[in-house]
Amino acid sequence: MDEEKHAEEERMLDIAEQCFMRIADLLHIIQKTVRAVFLRYSQPENFKDGSVLELMSPRGFLEGIKDLGFDDITELEAACLMKVLAKPELENAIILNEFVLIMENFGIPPIVEEDEAENDYAPTDDEEEKDKEAAEKKGEEDAEKAKEEEAEKKEEELNKTEKTVKERDVTSDGDTKPLDSLSDSKDANIRPEVSEKLKKFAEKPKSTKKSPIVLKFDILDEKATKILKKLARFLLERYMHPREFFGPTIKKETFGSKKCKVEIIKHHDFYLRLKLASIRKKLKENVTLNQFLAIDGDKHPGFMQVKRMIKGLEVIAESE
Repeated sequence: MDEEKHAEEERMLDIAEQCFMRIADLLHIIQKTVRAVFLRYSQPENFKDGSVLELMSPRGFLEGIKDLGFDDITELEAACLMKVLAKPELENAIILNEFVLIMENFGIPPIVEEDEAENDYAPTDDEEEKDKEAAEKKGEEDAEKAKEEEAEKKEEELNKTEKTVKERDVTSDGDTKPLDSLSDSKDANIRPEVSEKLKKFAEKPKSTKKSPIVLKFDILDEKATKILKKLARFLLERYMHPREFFGPTIKKETFGSKKCKVEIIKHHDFYLRLKLASIRKKLKENVTLNQFLAIDGDKHPGFMQVKRMIKGLEVIAESE
């Protein structure tokens, strides 16, 4: 009897696996992720530990399957999928994030990197011109400063080299041997090493799209960096996406003369969510973190840009 039961379970798992492969093929065809298709069928559910999970009812899940193009799914196939995905302790609901992770094993990435890297906010023409002029001016100032620093370093190296050679070649009469050329010194080729850590956070955006998100980690103070690291660790330990964690606090608002629909979180909601999850003890805002996650500098105060936050957490998680 047990052997028959075990054989039946194995058969259902095989059927479920075939269904997952079919779903993966359909997602590849339409070039969409699991979240892009099924998020509309999920509802955020708050739990006592402060976590938020996106849950789908069996009916909602099957509607998503059919909308994807798997409209000839049989009752047996649906039952096999429910056997794997449904959670009896959650009234047979399906956890969206778990489904995302399962489909990752079938070649479907959790997110489309280009979509997340693409900025959903575009500055107006006037803002673009100002930003361009400011960037050019800053570039010129940085170049001038770099030249001055390089000249100072070279002078220091030269002085150090001459002093070293003189001390080394002092004769018994107190005379010094003249320095024929800088090549006579081992210290002549000294050059300061470039910080690898700084290189890591000075990456050029990989996206070839028009408005990629550029992160400026250098504006974060120590507390802000600590907050991001604790949040990234919290999400990694629970296999949770930031969109699931912040759930309904994420809204879409229109900004700028170009009427961009930007995903945002209000500052108060962001810090309240961290406090409820025991990531922070206080509701006090961090100014540098607000600046780091701002939509466009100080042009739209009181809001954080969701895509900027997700990108920042990805970089922090990779560096952990």
